[in-house]
Amino acid sequence: MKKHFLSIAILLAVVILLSAIVYSRGISARQLPFVHIAFTTSDSFFWEYNANVLLEAASDEFKDRGNWMLHVTLPRTVFADYLDEMPSIIANTTSENFGAPEPAEVVLVQPINDDYYLITLAYTSPVRTARFHAGRLHGQETWVGERHSVNIRSAVPADMTNLLPETAVHYDADTGRHYILSVSRETGIFGRRHIATRHYVEIERSLRGMISLASMPTTSPIIIQSEQPIHGGTVVRIFD
Repeated sequence: MKKHFLSIAILLAVVILLSAIVYSRGISARQLPFVHIAFTTSDSFFWEYNANVLLEAASDEFKDRGNWMLHVTLPRTVFADYLDEMPSIIANTTSENFGAPEPAEVVLVQPINDDYYLITLAYTSPVRTARFHAGRLHGQETWVGERHSVNIRSAVPADMTNLLPETAVHYDADTGRHYILSVSRETGIFGRRHIATRHYVEIERSLRGMISLASMPTTSPIIIQSEQPIHGGTVVRIFD
């Protein structure tokens, strides 16, 4: 009987010890620097604008670019600097009748007064013609004058690759070099932990809060923001 109670006591002690370890690790994990991570991308854009406009049959001037056109007025005071630095624009249009977005081509950008640009979009739809309506799709007709939701945004300049926000790139005054911090995962007896790793990089170009790197030294997620100062080797927390 004494051996039985002794075994139970030992088991309870082990359970209590393990619970204390798990609890203390949970508390200590909450005290680690919390970081935001991202992967490098070439799909970023620097500005975007959404509008609802009416569909028109393409004018003779633009019929070689598409059979439909849309006119969007873009606030000049807001986007003038962006258009000067990044004149390449990409656009998509979604009709009120057909839900799938369709790519549109920007065929004209012109200032119409001190406050607005006029952006003309042209596109060709396989389910539309330049008549009064294009027939039926899923029981619905498309008419000239239907309302479209248009999304236009800047295209990333061709010479900008391996994009990261400027908050992800740091300067080492001792070496005079720039570096980024990635997150690597290690698994041990008490579970896994995430560690910041330093990588030196070469900056190709900086524009509007984004930085283009000559090459990306890692495929691991990059730390783009931290609530506390961190360095290579710092154990961090990526899930709040």
